[in-house]
Amino acid sequence: MTFGSAMELLLSISALILTIGVLLPVTKIYRRWNISTDAERPELEKTFYLAFAAVIIILGIRLFLVPLYFWTMQGFVPMIPGAMCLWGVFDSVPEVTWGSLLLKFVLPVAFIGWLLLSLINGKCKTHPLMHNMMAFFIAIVPLVLIDSALDIYVF
Repeated sequence: MTFGSAMELLLSISALILTIGVLLPVTKIYRRWNISTDAERPELEKTFYLAFAAVIIILGIRLFLVPLYFWTMQGFVPMIPGAMCLWGVFDSVPEVTWGSLLLKFVLPVAFIGWLLLSLINGKCKTHPLMHNMMAFFIAIVPLVLIDSALDIYVF
């Protein structure tokens, strides 16, 4: 266990817990937004701000994990017999490392897309994209689960 692998595990598990923790409020907003009354909307908006803060933290973790992933994998070169470079480390467990690498780039792009939707939605007084944003986040959750599971397996 190296420092990098411990950090990868800690951050992946933290992002996973935070994602699962915010899934219930996001689902509540998703289910109630279109059928809510004017009295219920402010409460749903407060819940949205909690979800927004969690997504910002998850995005920060995911962005930090990208360079940390490469740094940690590079540190594994002397530990893996026959690996002379980063490519050799990735080829030691190719069925999970290449998929994990792909998700390291896809997830931040997806979260940045979610934040752009949030920015557009925030400019409008009626929040017309709220339902779509929550559906988009729910669609991202399986990717976070898969990426975290791959990180736990690899490290």
